[in-house]
Amino acid sequence: MNALPITDADVNAFVDGTLAPARMPAVEAAAAADPVLAARIATAQRHNAQLRDAFDSWLTEPVPKRLIAATAAPVVPRARRITPWMQMAAASAAVLVLGVGIGWFGRELTLQRAGTPTTFTREAALTHALYATDINRPVEIWAAEEARLVRWLSRRMGFPVRAPDLNSAGYALVGGRLVAGNEMPTALFVYETP
Repeated sequence: MNALPITDADVNAFVDGTLAPARMPAVEAAAAADPVLAARIATAQRHNAQLRDAFDSWLTEPVPKRLIAATAAPVVPRARRITPWMQMAAASAAVLVLGVGIGWFGRELTLQRAGTPTTFTREAALTHALYATDINRPVEIWAAEEARLVRWLSRRMGFPVRAPDLNSAGYALVGGRLVAGNEMPTALFVYETP
């Protein structure tokens, strides 16, 4: 005889007739020894019989045609059917486009945060701040040789260059130099105020 305690699962399986044959003698012996357990089993068997009497006749009835029609899958033309791999491919493409878009438009903010120039104005300001603080050599050619400076920069950049006249604004030309740009060399003119 099996000495394991009788569980609810054992009682339900016994009532439903699905209990393992090796476990059957233990449940029968426990029911014979315990009147409360025997009453539980009898009540469950009575409920099963009532359910069979109430609903077994429905199992023999034919299924209504409207229910069969409702469960039938609609026929979709082959060309319009979207397969799961097509949905995955479309979702992957959408995520890729979104990621590239965010990366492309967010690059400038990342570069600015890292201190990298991203616009001509920003690059010019950073370059000016770098060279203007060099007391010994802030420029390559001084303002006294402005014509030579303009010729030299024009030749190096490949188009005519002229130094802006900012005297009316209170700035005097110190000189100029050639600096690296993003794609081509750039001219840098250094000015000072009294």
